[in-house]
Amino acid sequence: MIKLSFANGGILKLVYCGCAIFSIFMVIGSFKHCFADEINFNVCEQVSDEQIAAIYHKKLFPIEQERGCQWSTKPGGMAYLQIGVIESHKNLRDYFQKEIPPNYELKKIDNLGDRCLTTVSEGYLSVIAIREGDWVLISTVNFLKIKYGGEKQEYLSDIYRRLLKNLP
Repeated sequence: MIKLSFANGGILKLVYCGCAIFSIFMVIGSFKHCFADEINFNVCEQVSDEQIAAIYHKKLFPIEQERGCQWSTKPGGMAYLQIGVIESHKNLRDYFQKEIPPNYELKKIDNLGDRCLTTVSEGYLSVIAIREGDWVLISTVNFLKIKYGGEKQEYLSDIYRRLLKNLP
């Protein structure tokens, strides 16, 4: 007989996390058809290996996406970091599930863009949405274990600031 362990809701958290990530990138995907030809904004080229090394101890490989980039521990692997940029006038709160899953909190980050919201679970960042004018940067960092308010969050914020500064 096989016994599954659901200690601390680990599997449930992973399901919630996966649903949140899927929802956000479905939103980004729906916008790419509307705005794909307007700009050529390569996220991967704007983030250096040194910047990635400051937030994660292993080498992460970039995979270019339309209006975004994802980094994983091996080419074609599971995304540890994803960043996408869209032009949108929607409220930032609309990029998150209506009901935030248990064990998650929606928090503000004051020193990033015009407005920034993030989900935090057990003290770690999960999904980040940043408005800068008409642009929205959406990122997931679930597997990087970046503490809310910690040193690595500041390194991550520097990456986001550079991207926001270079938007058209």
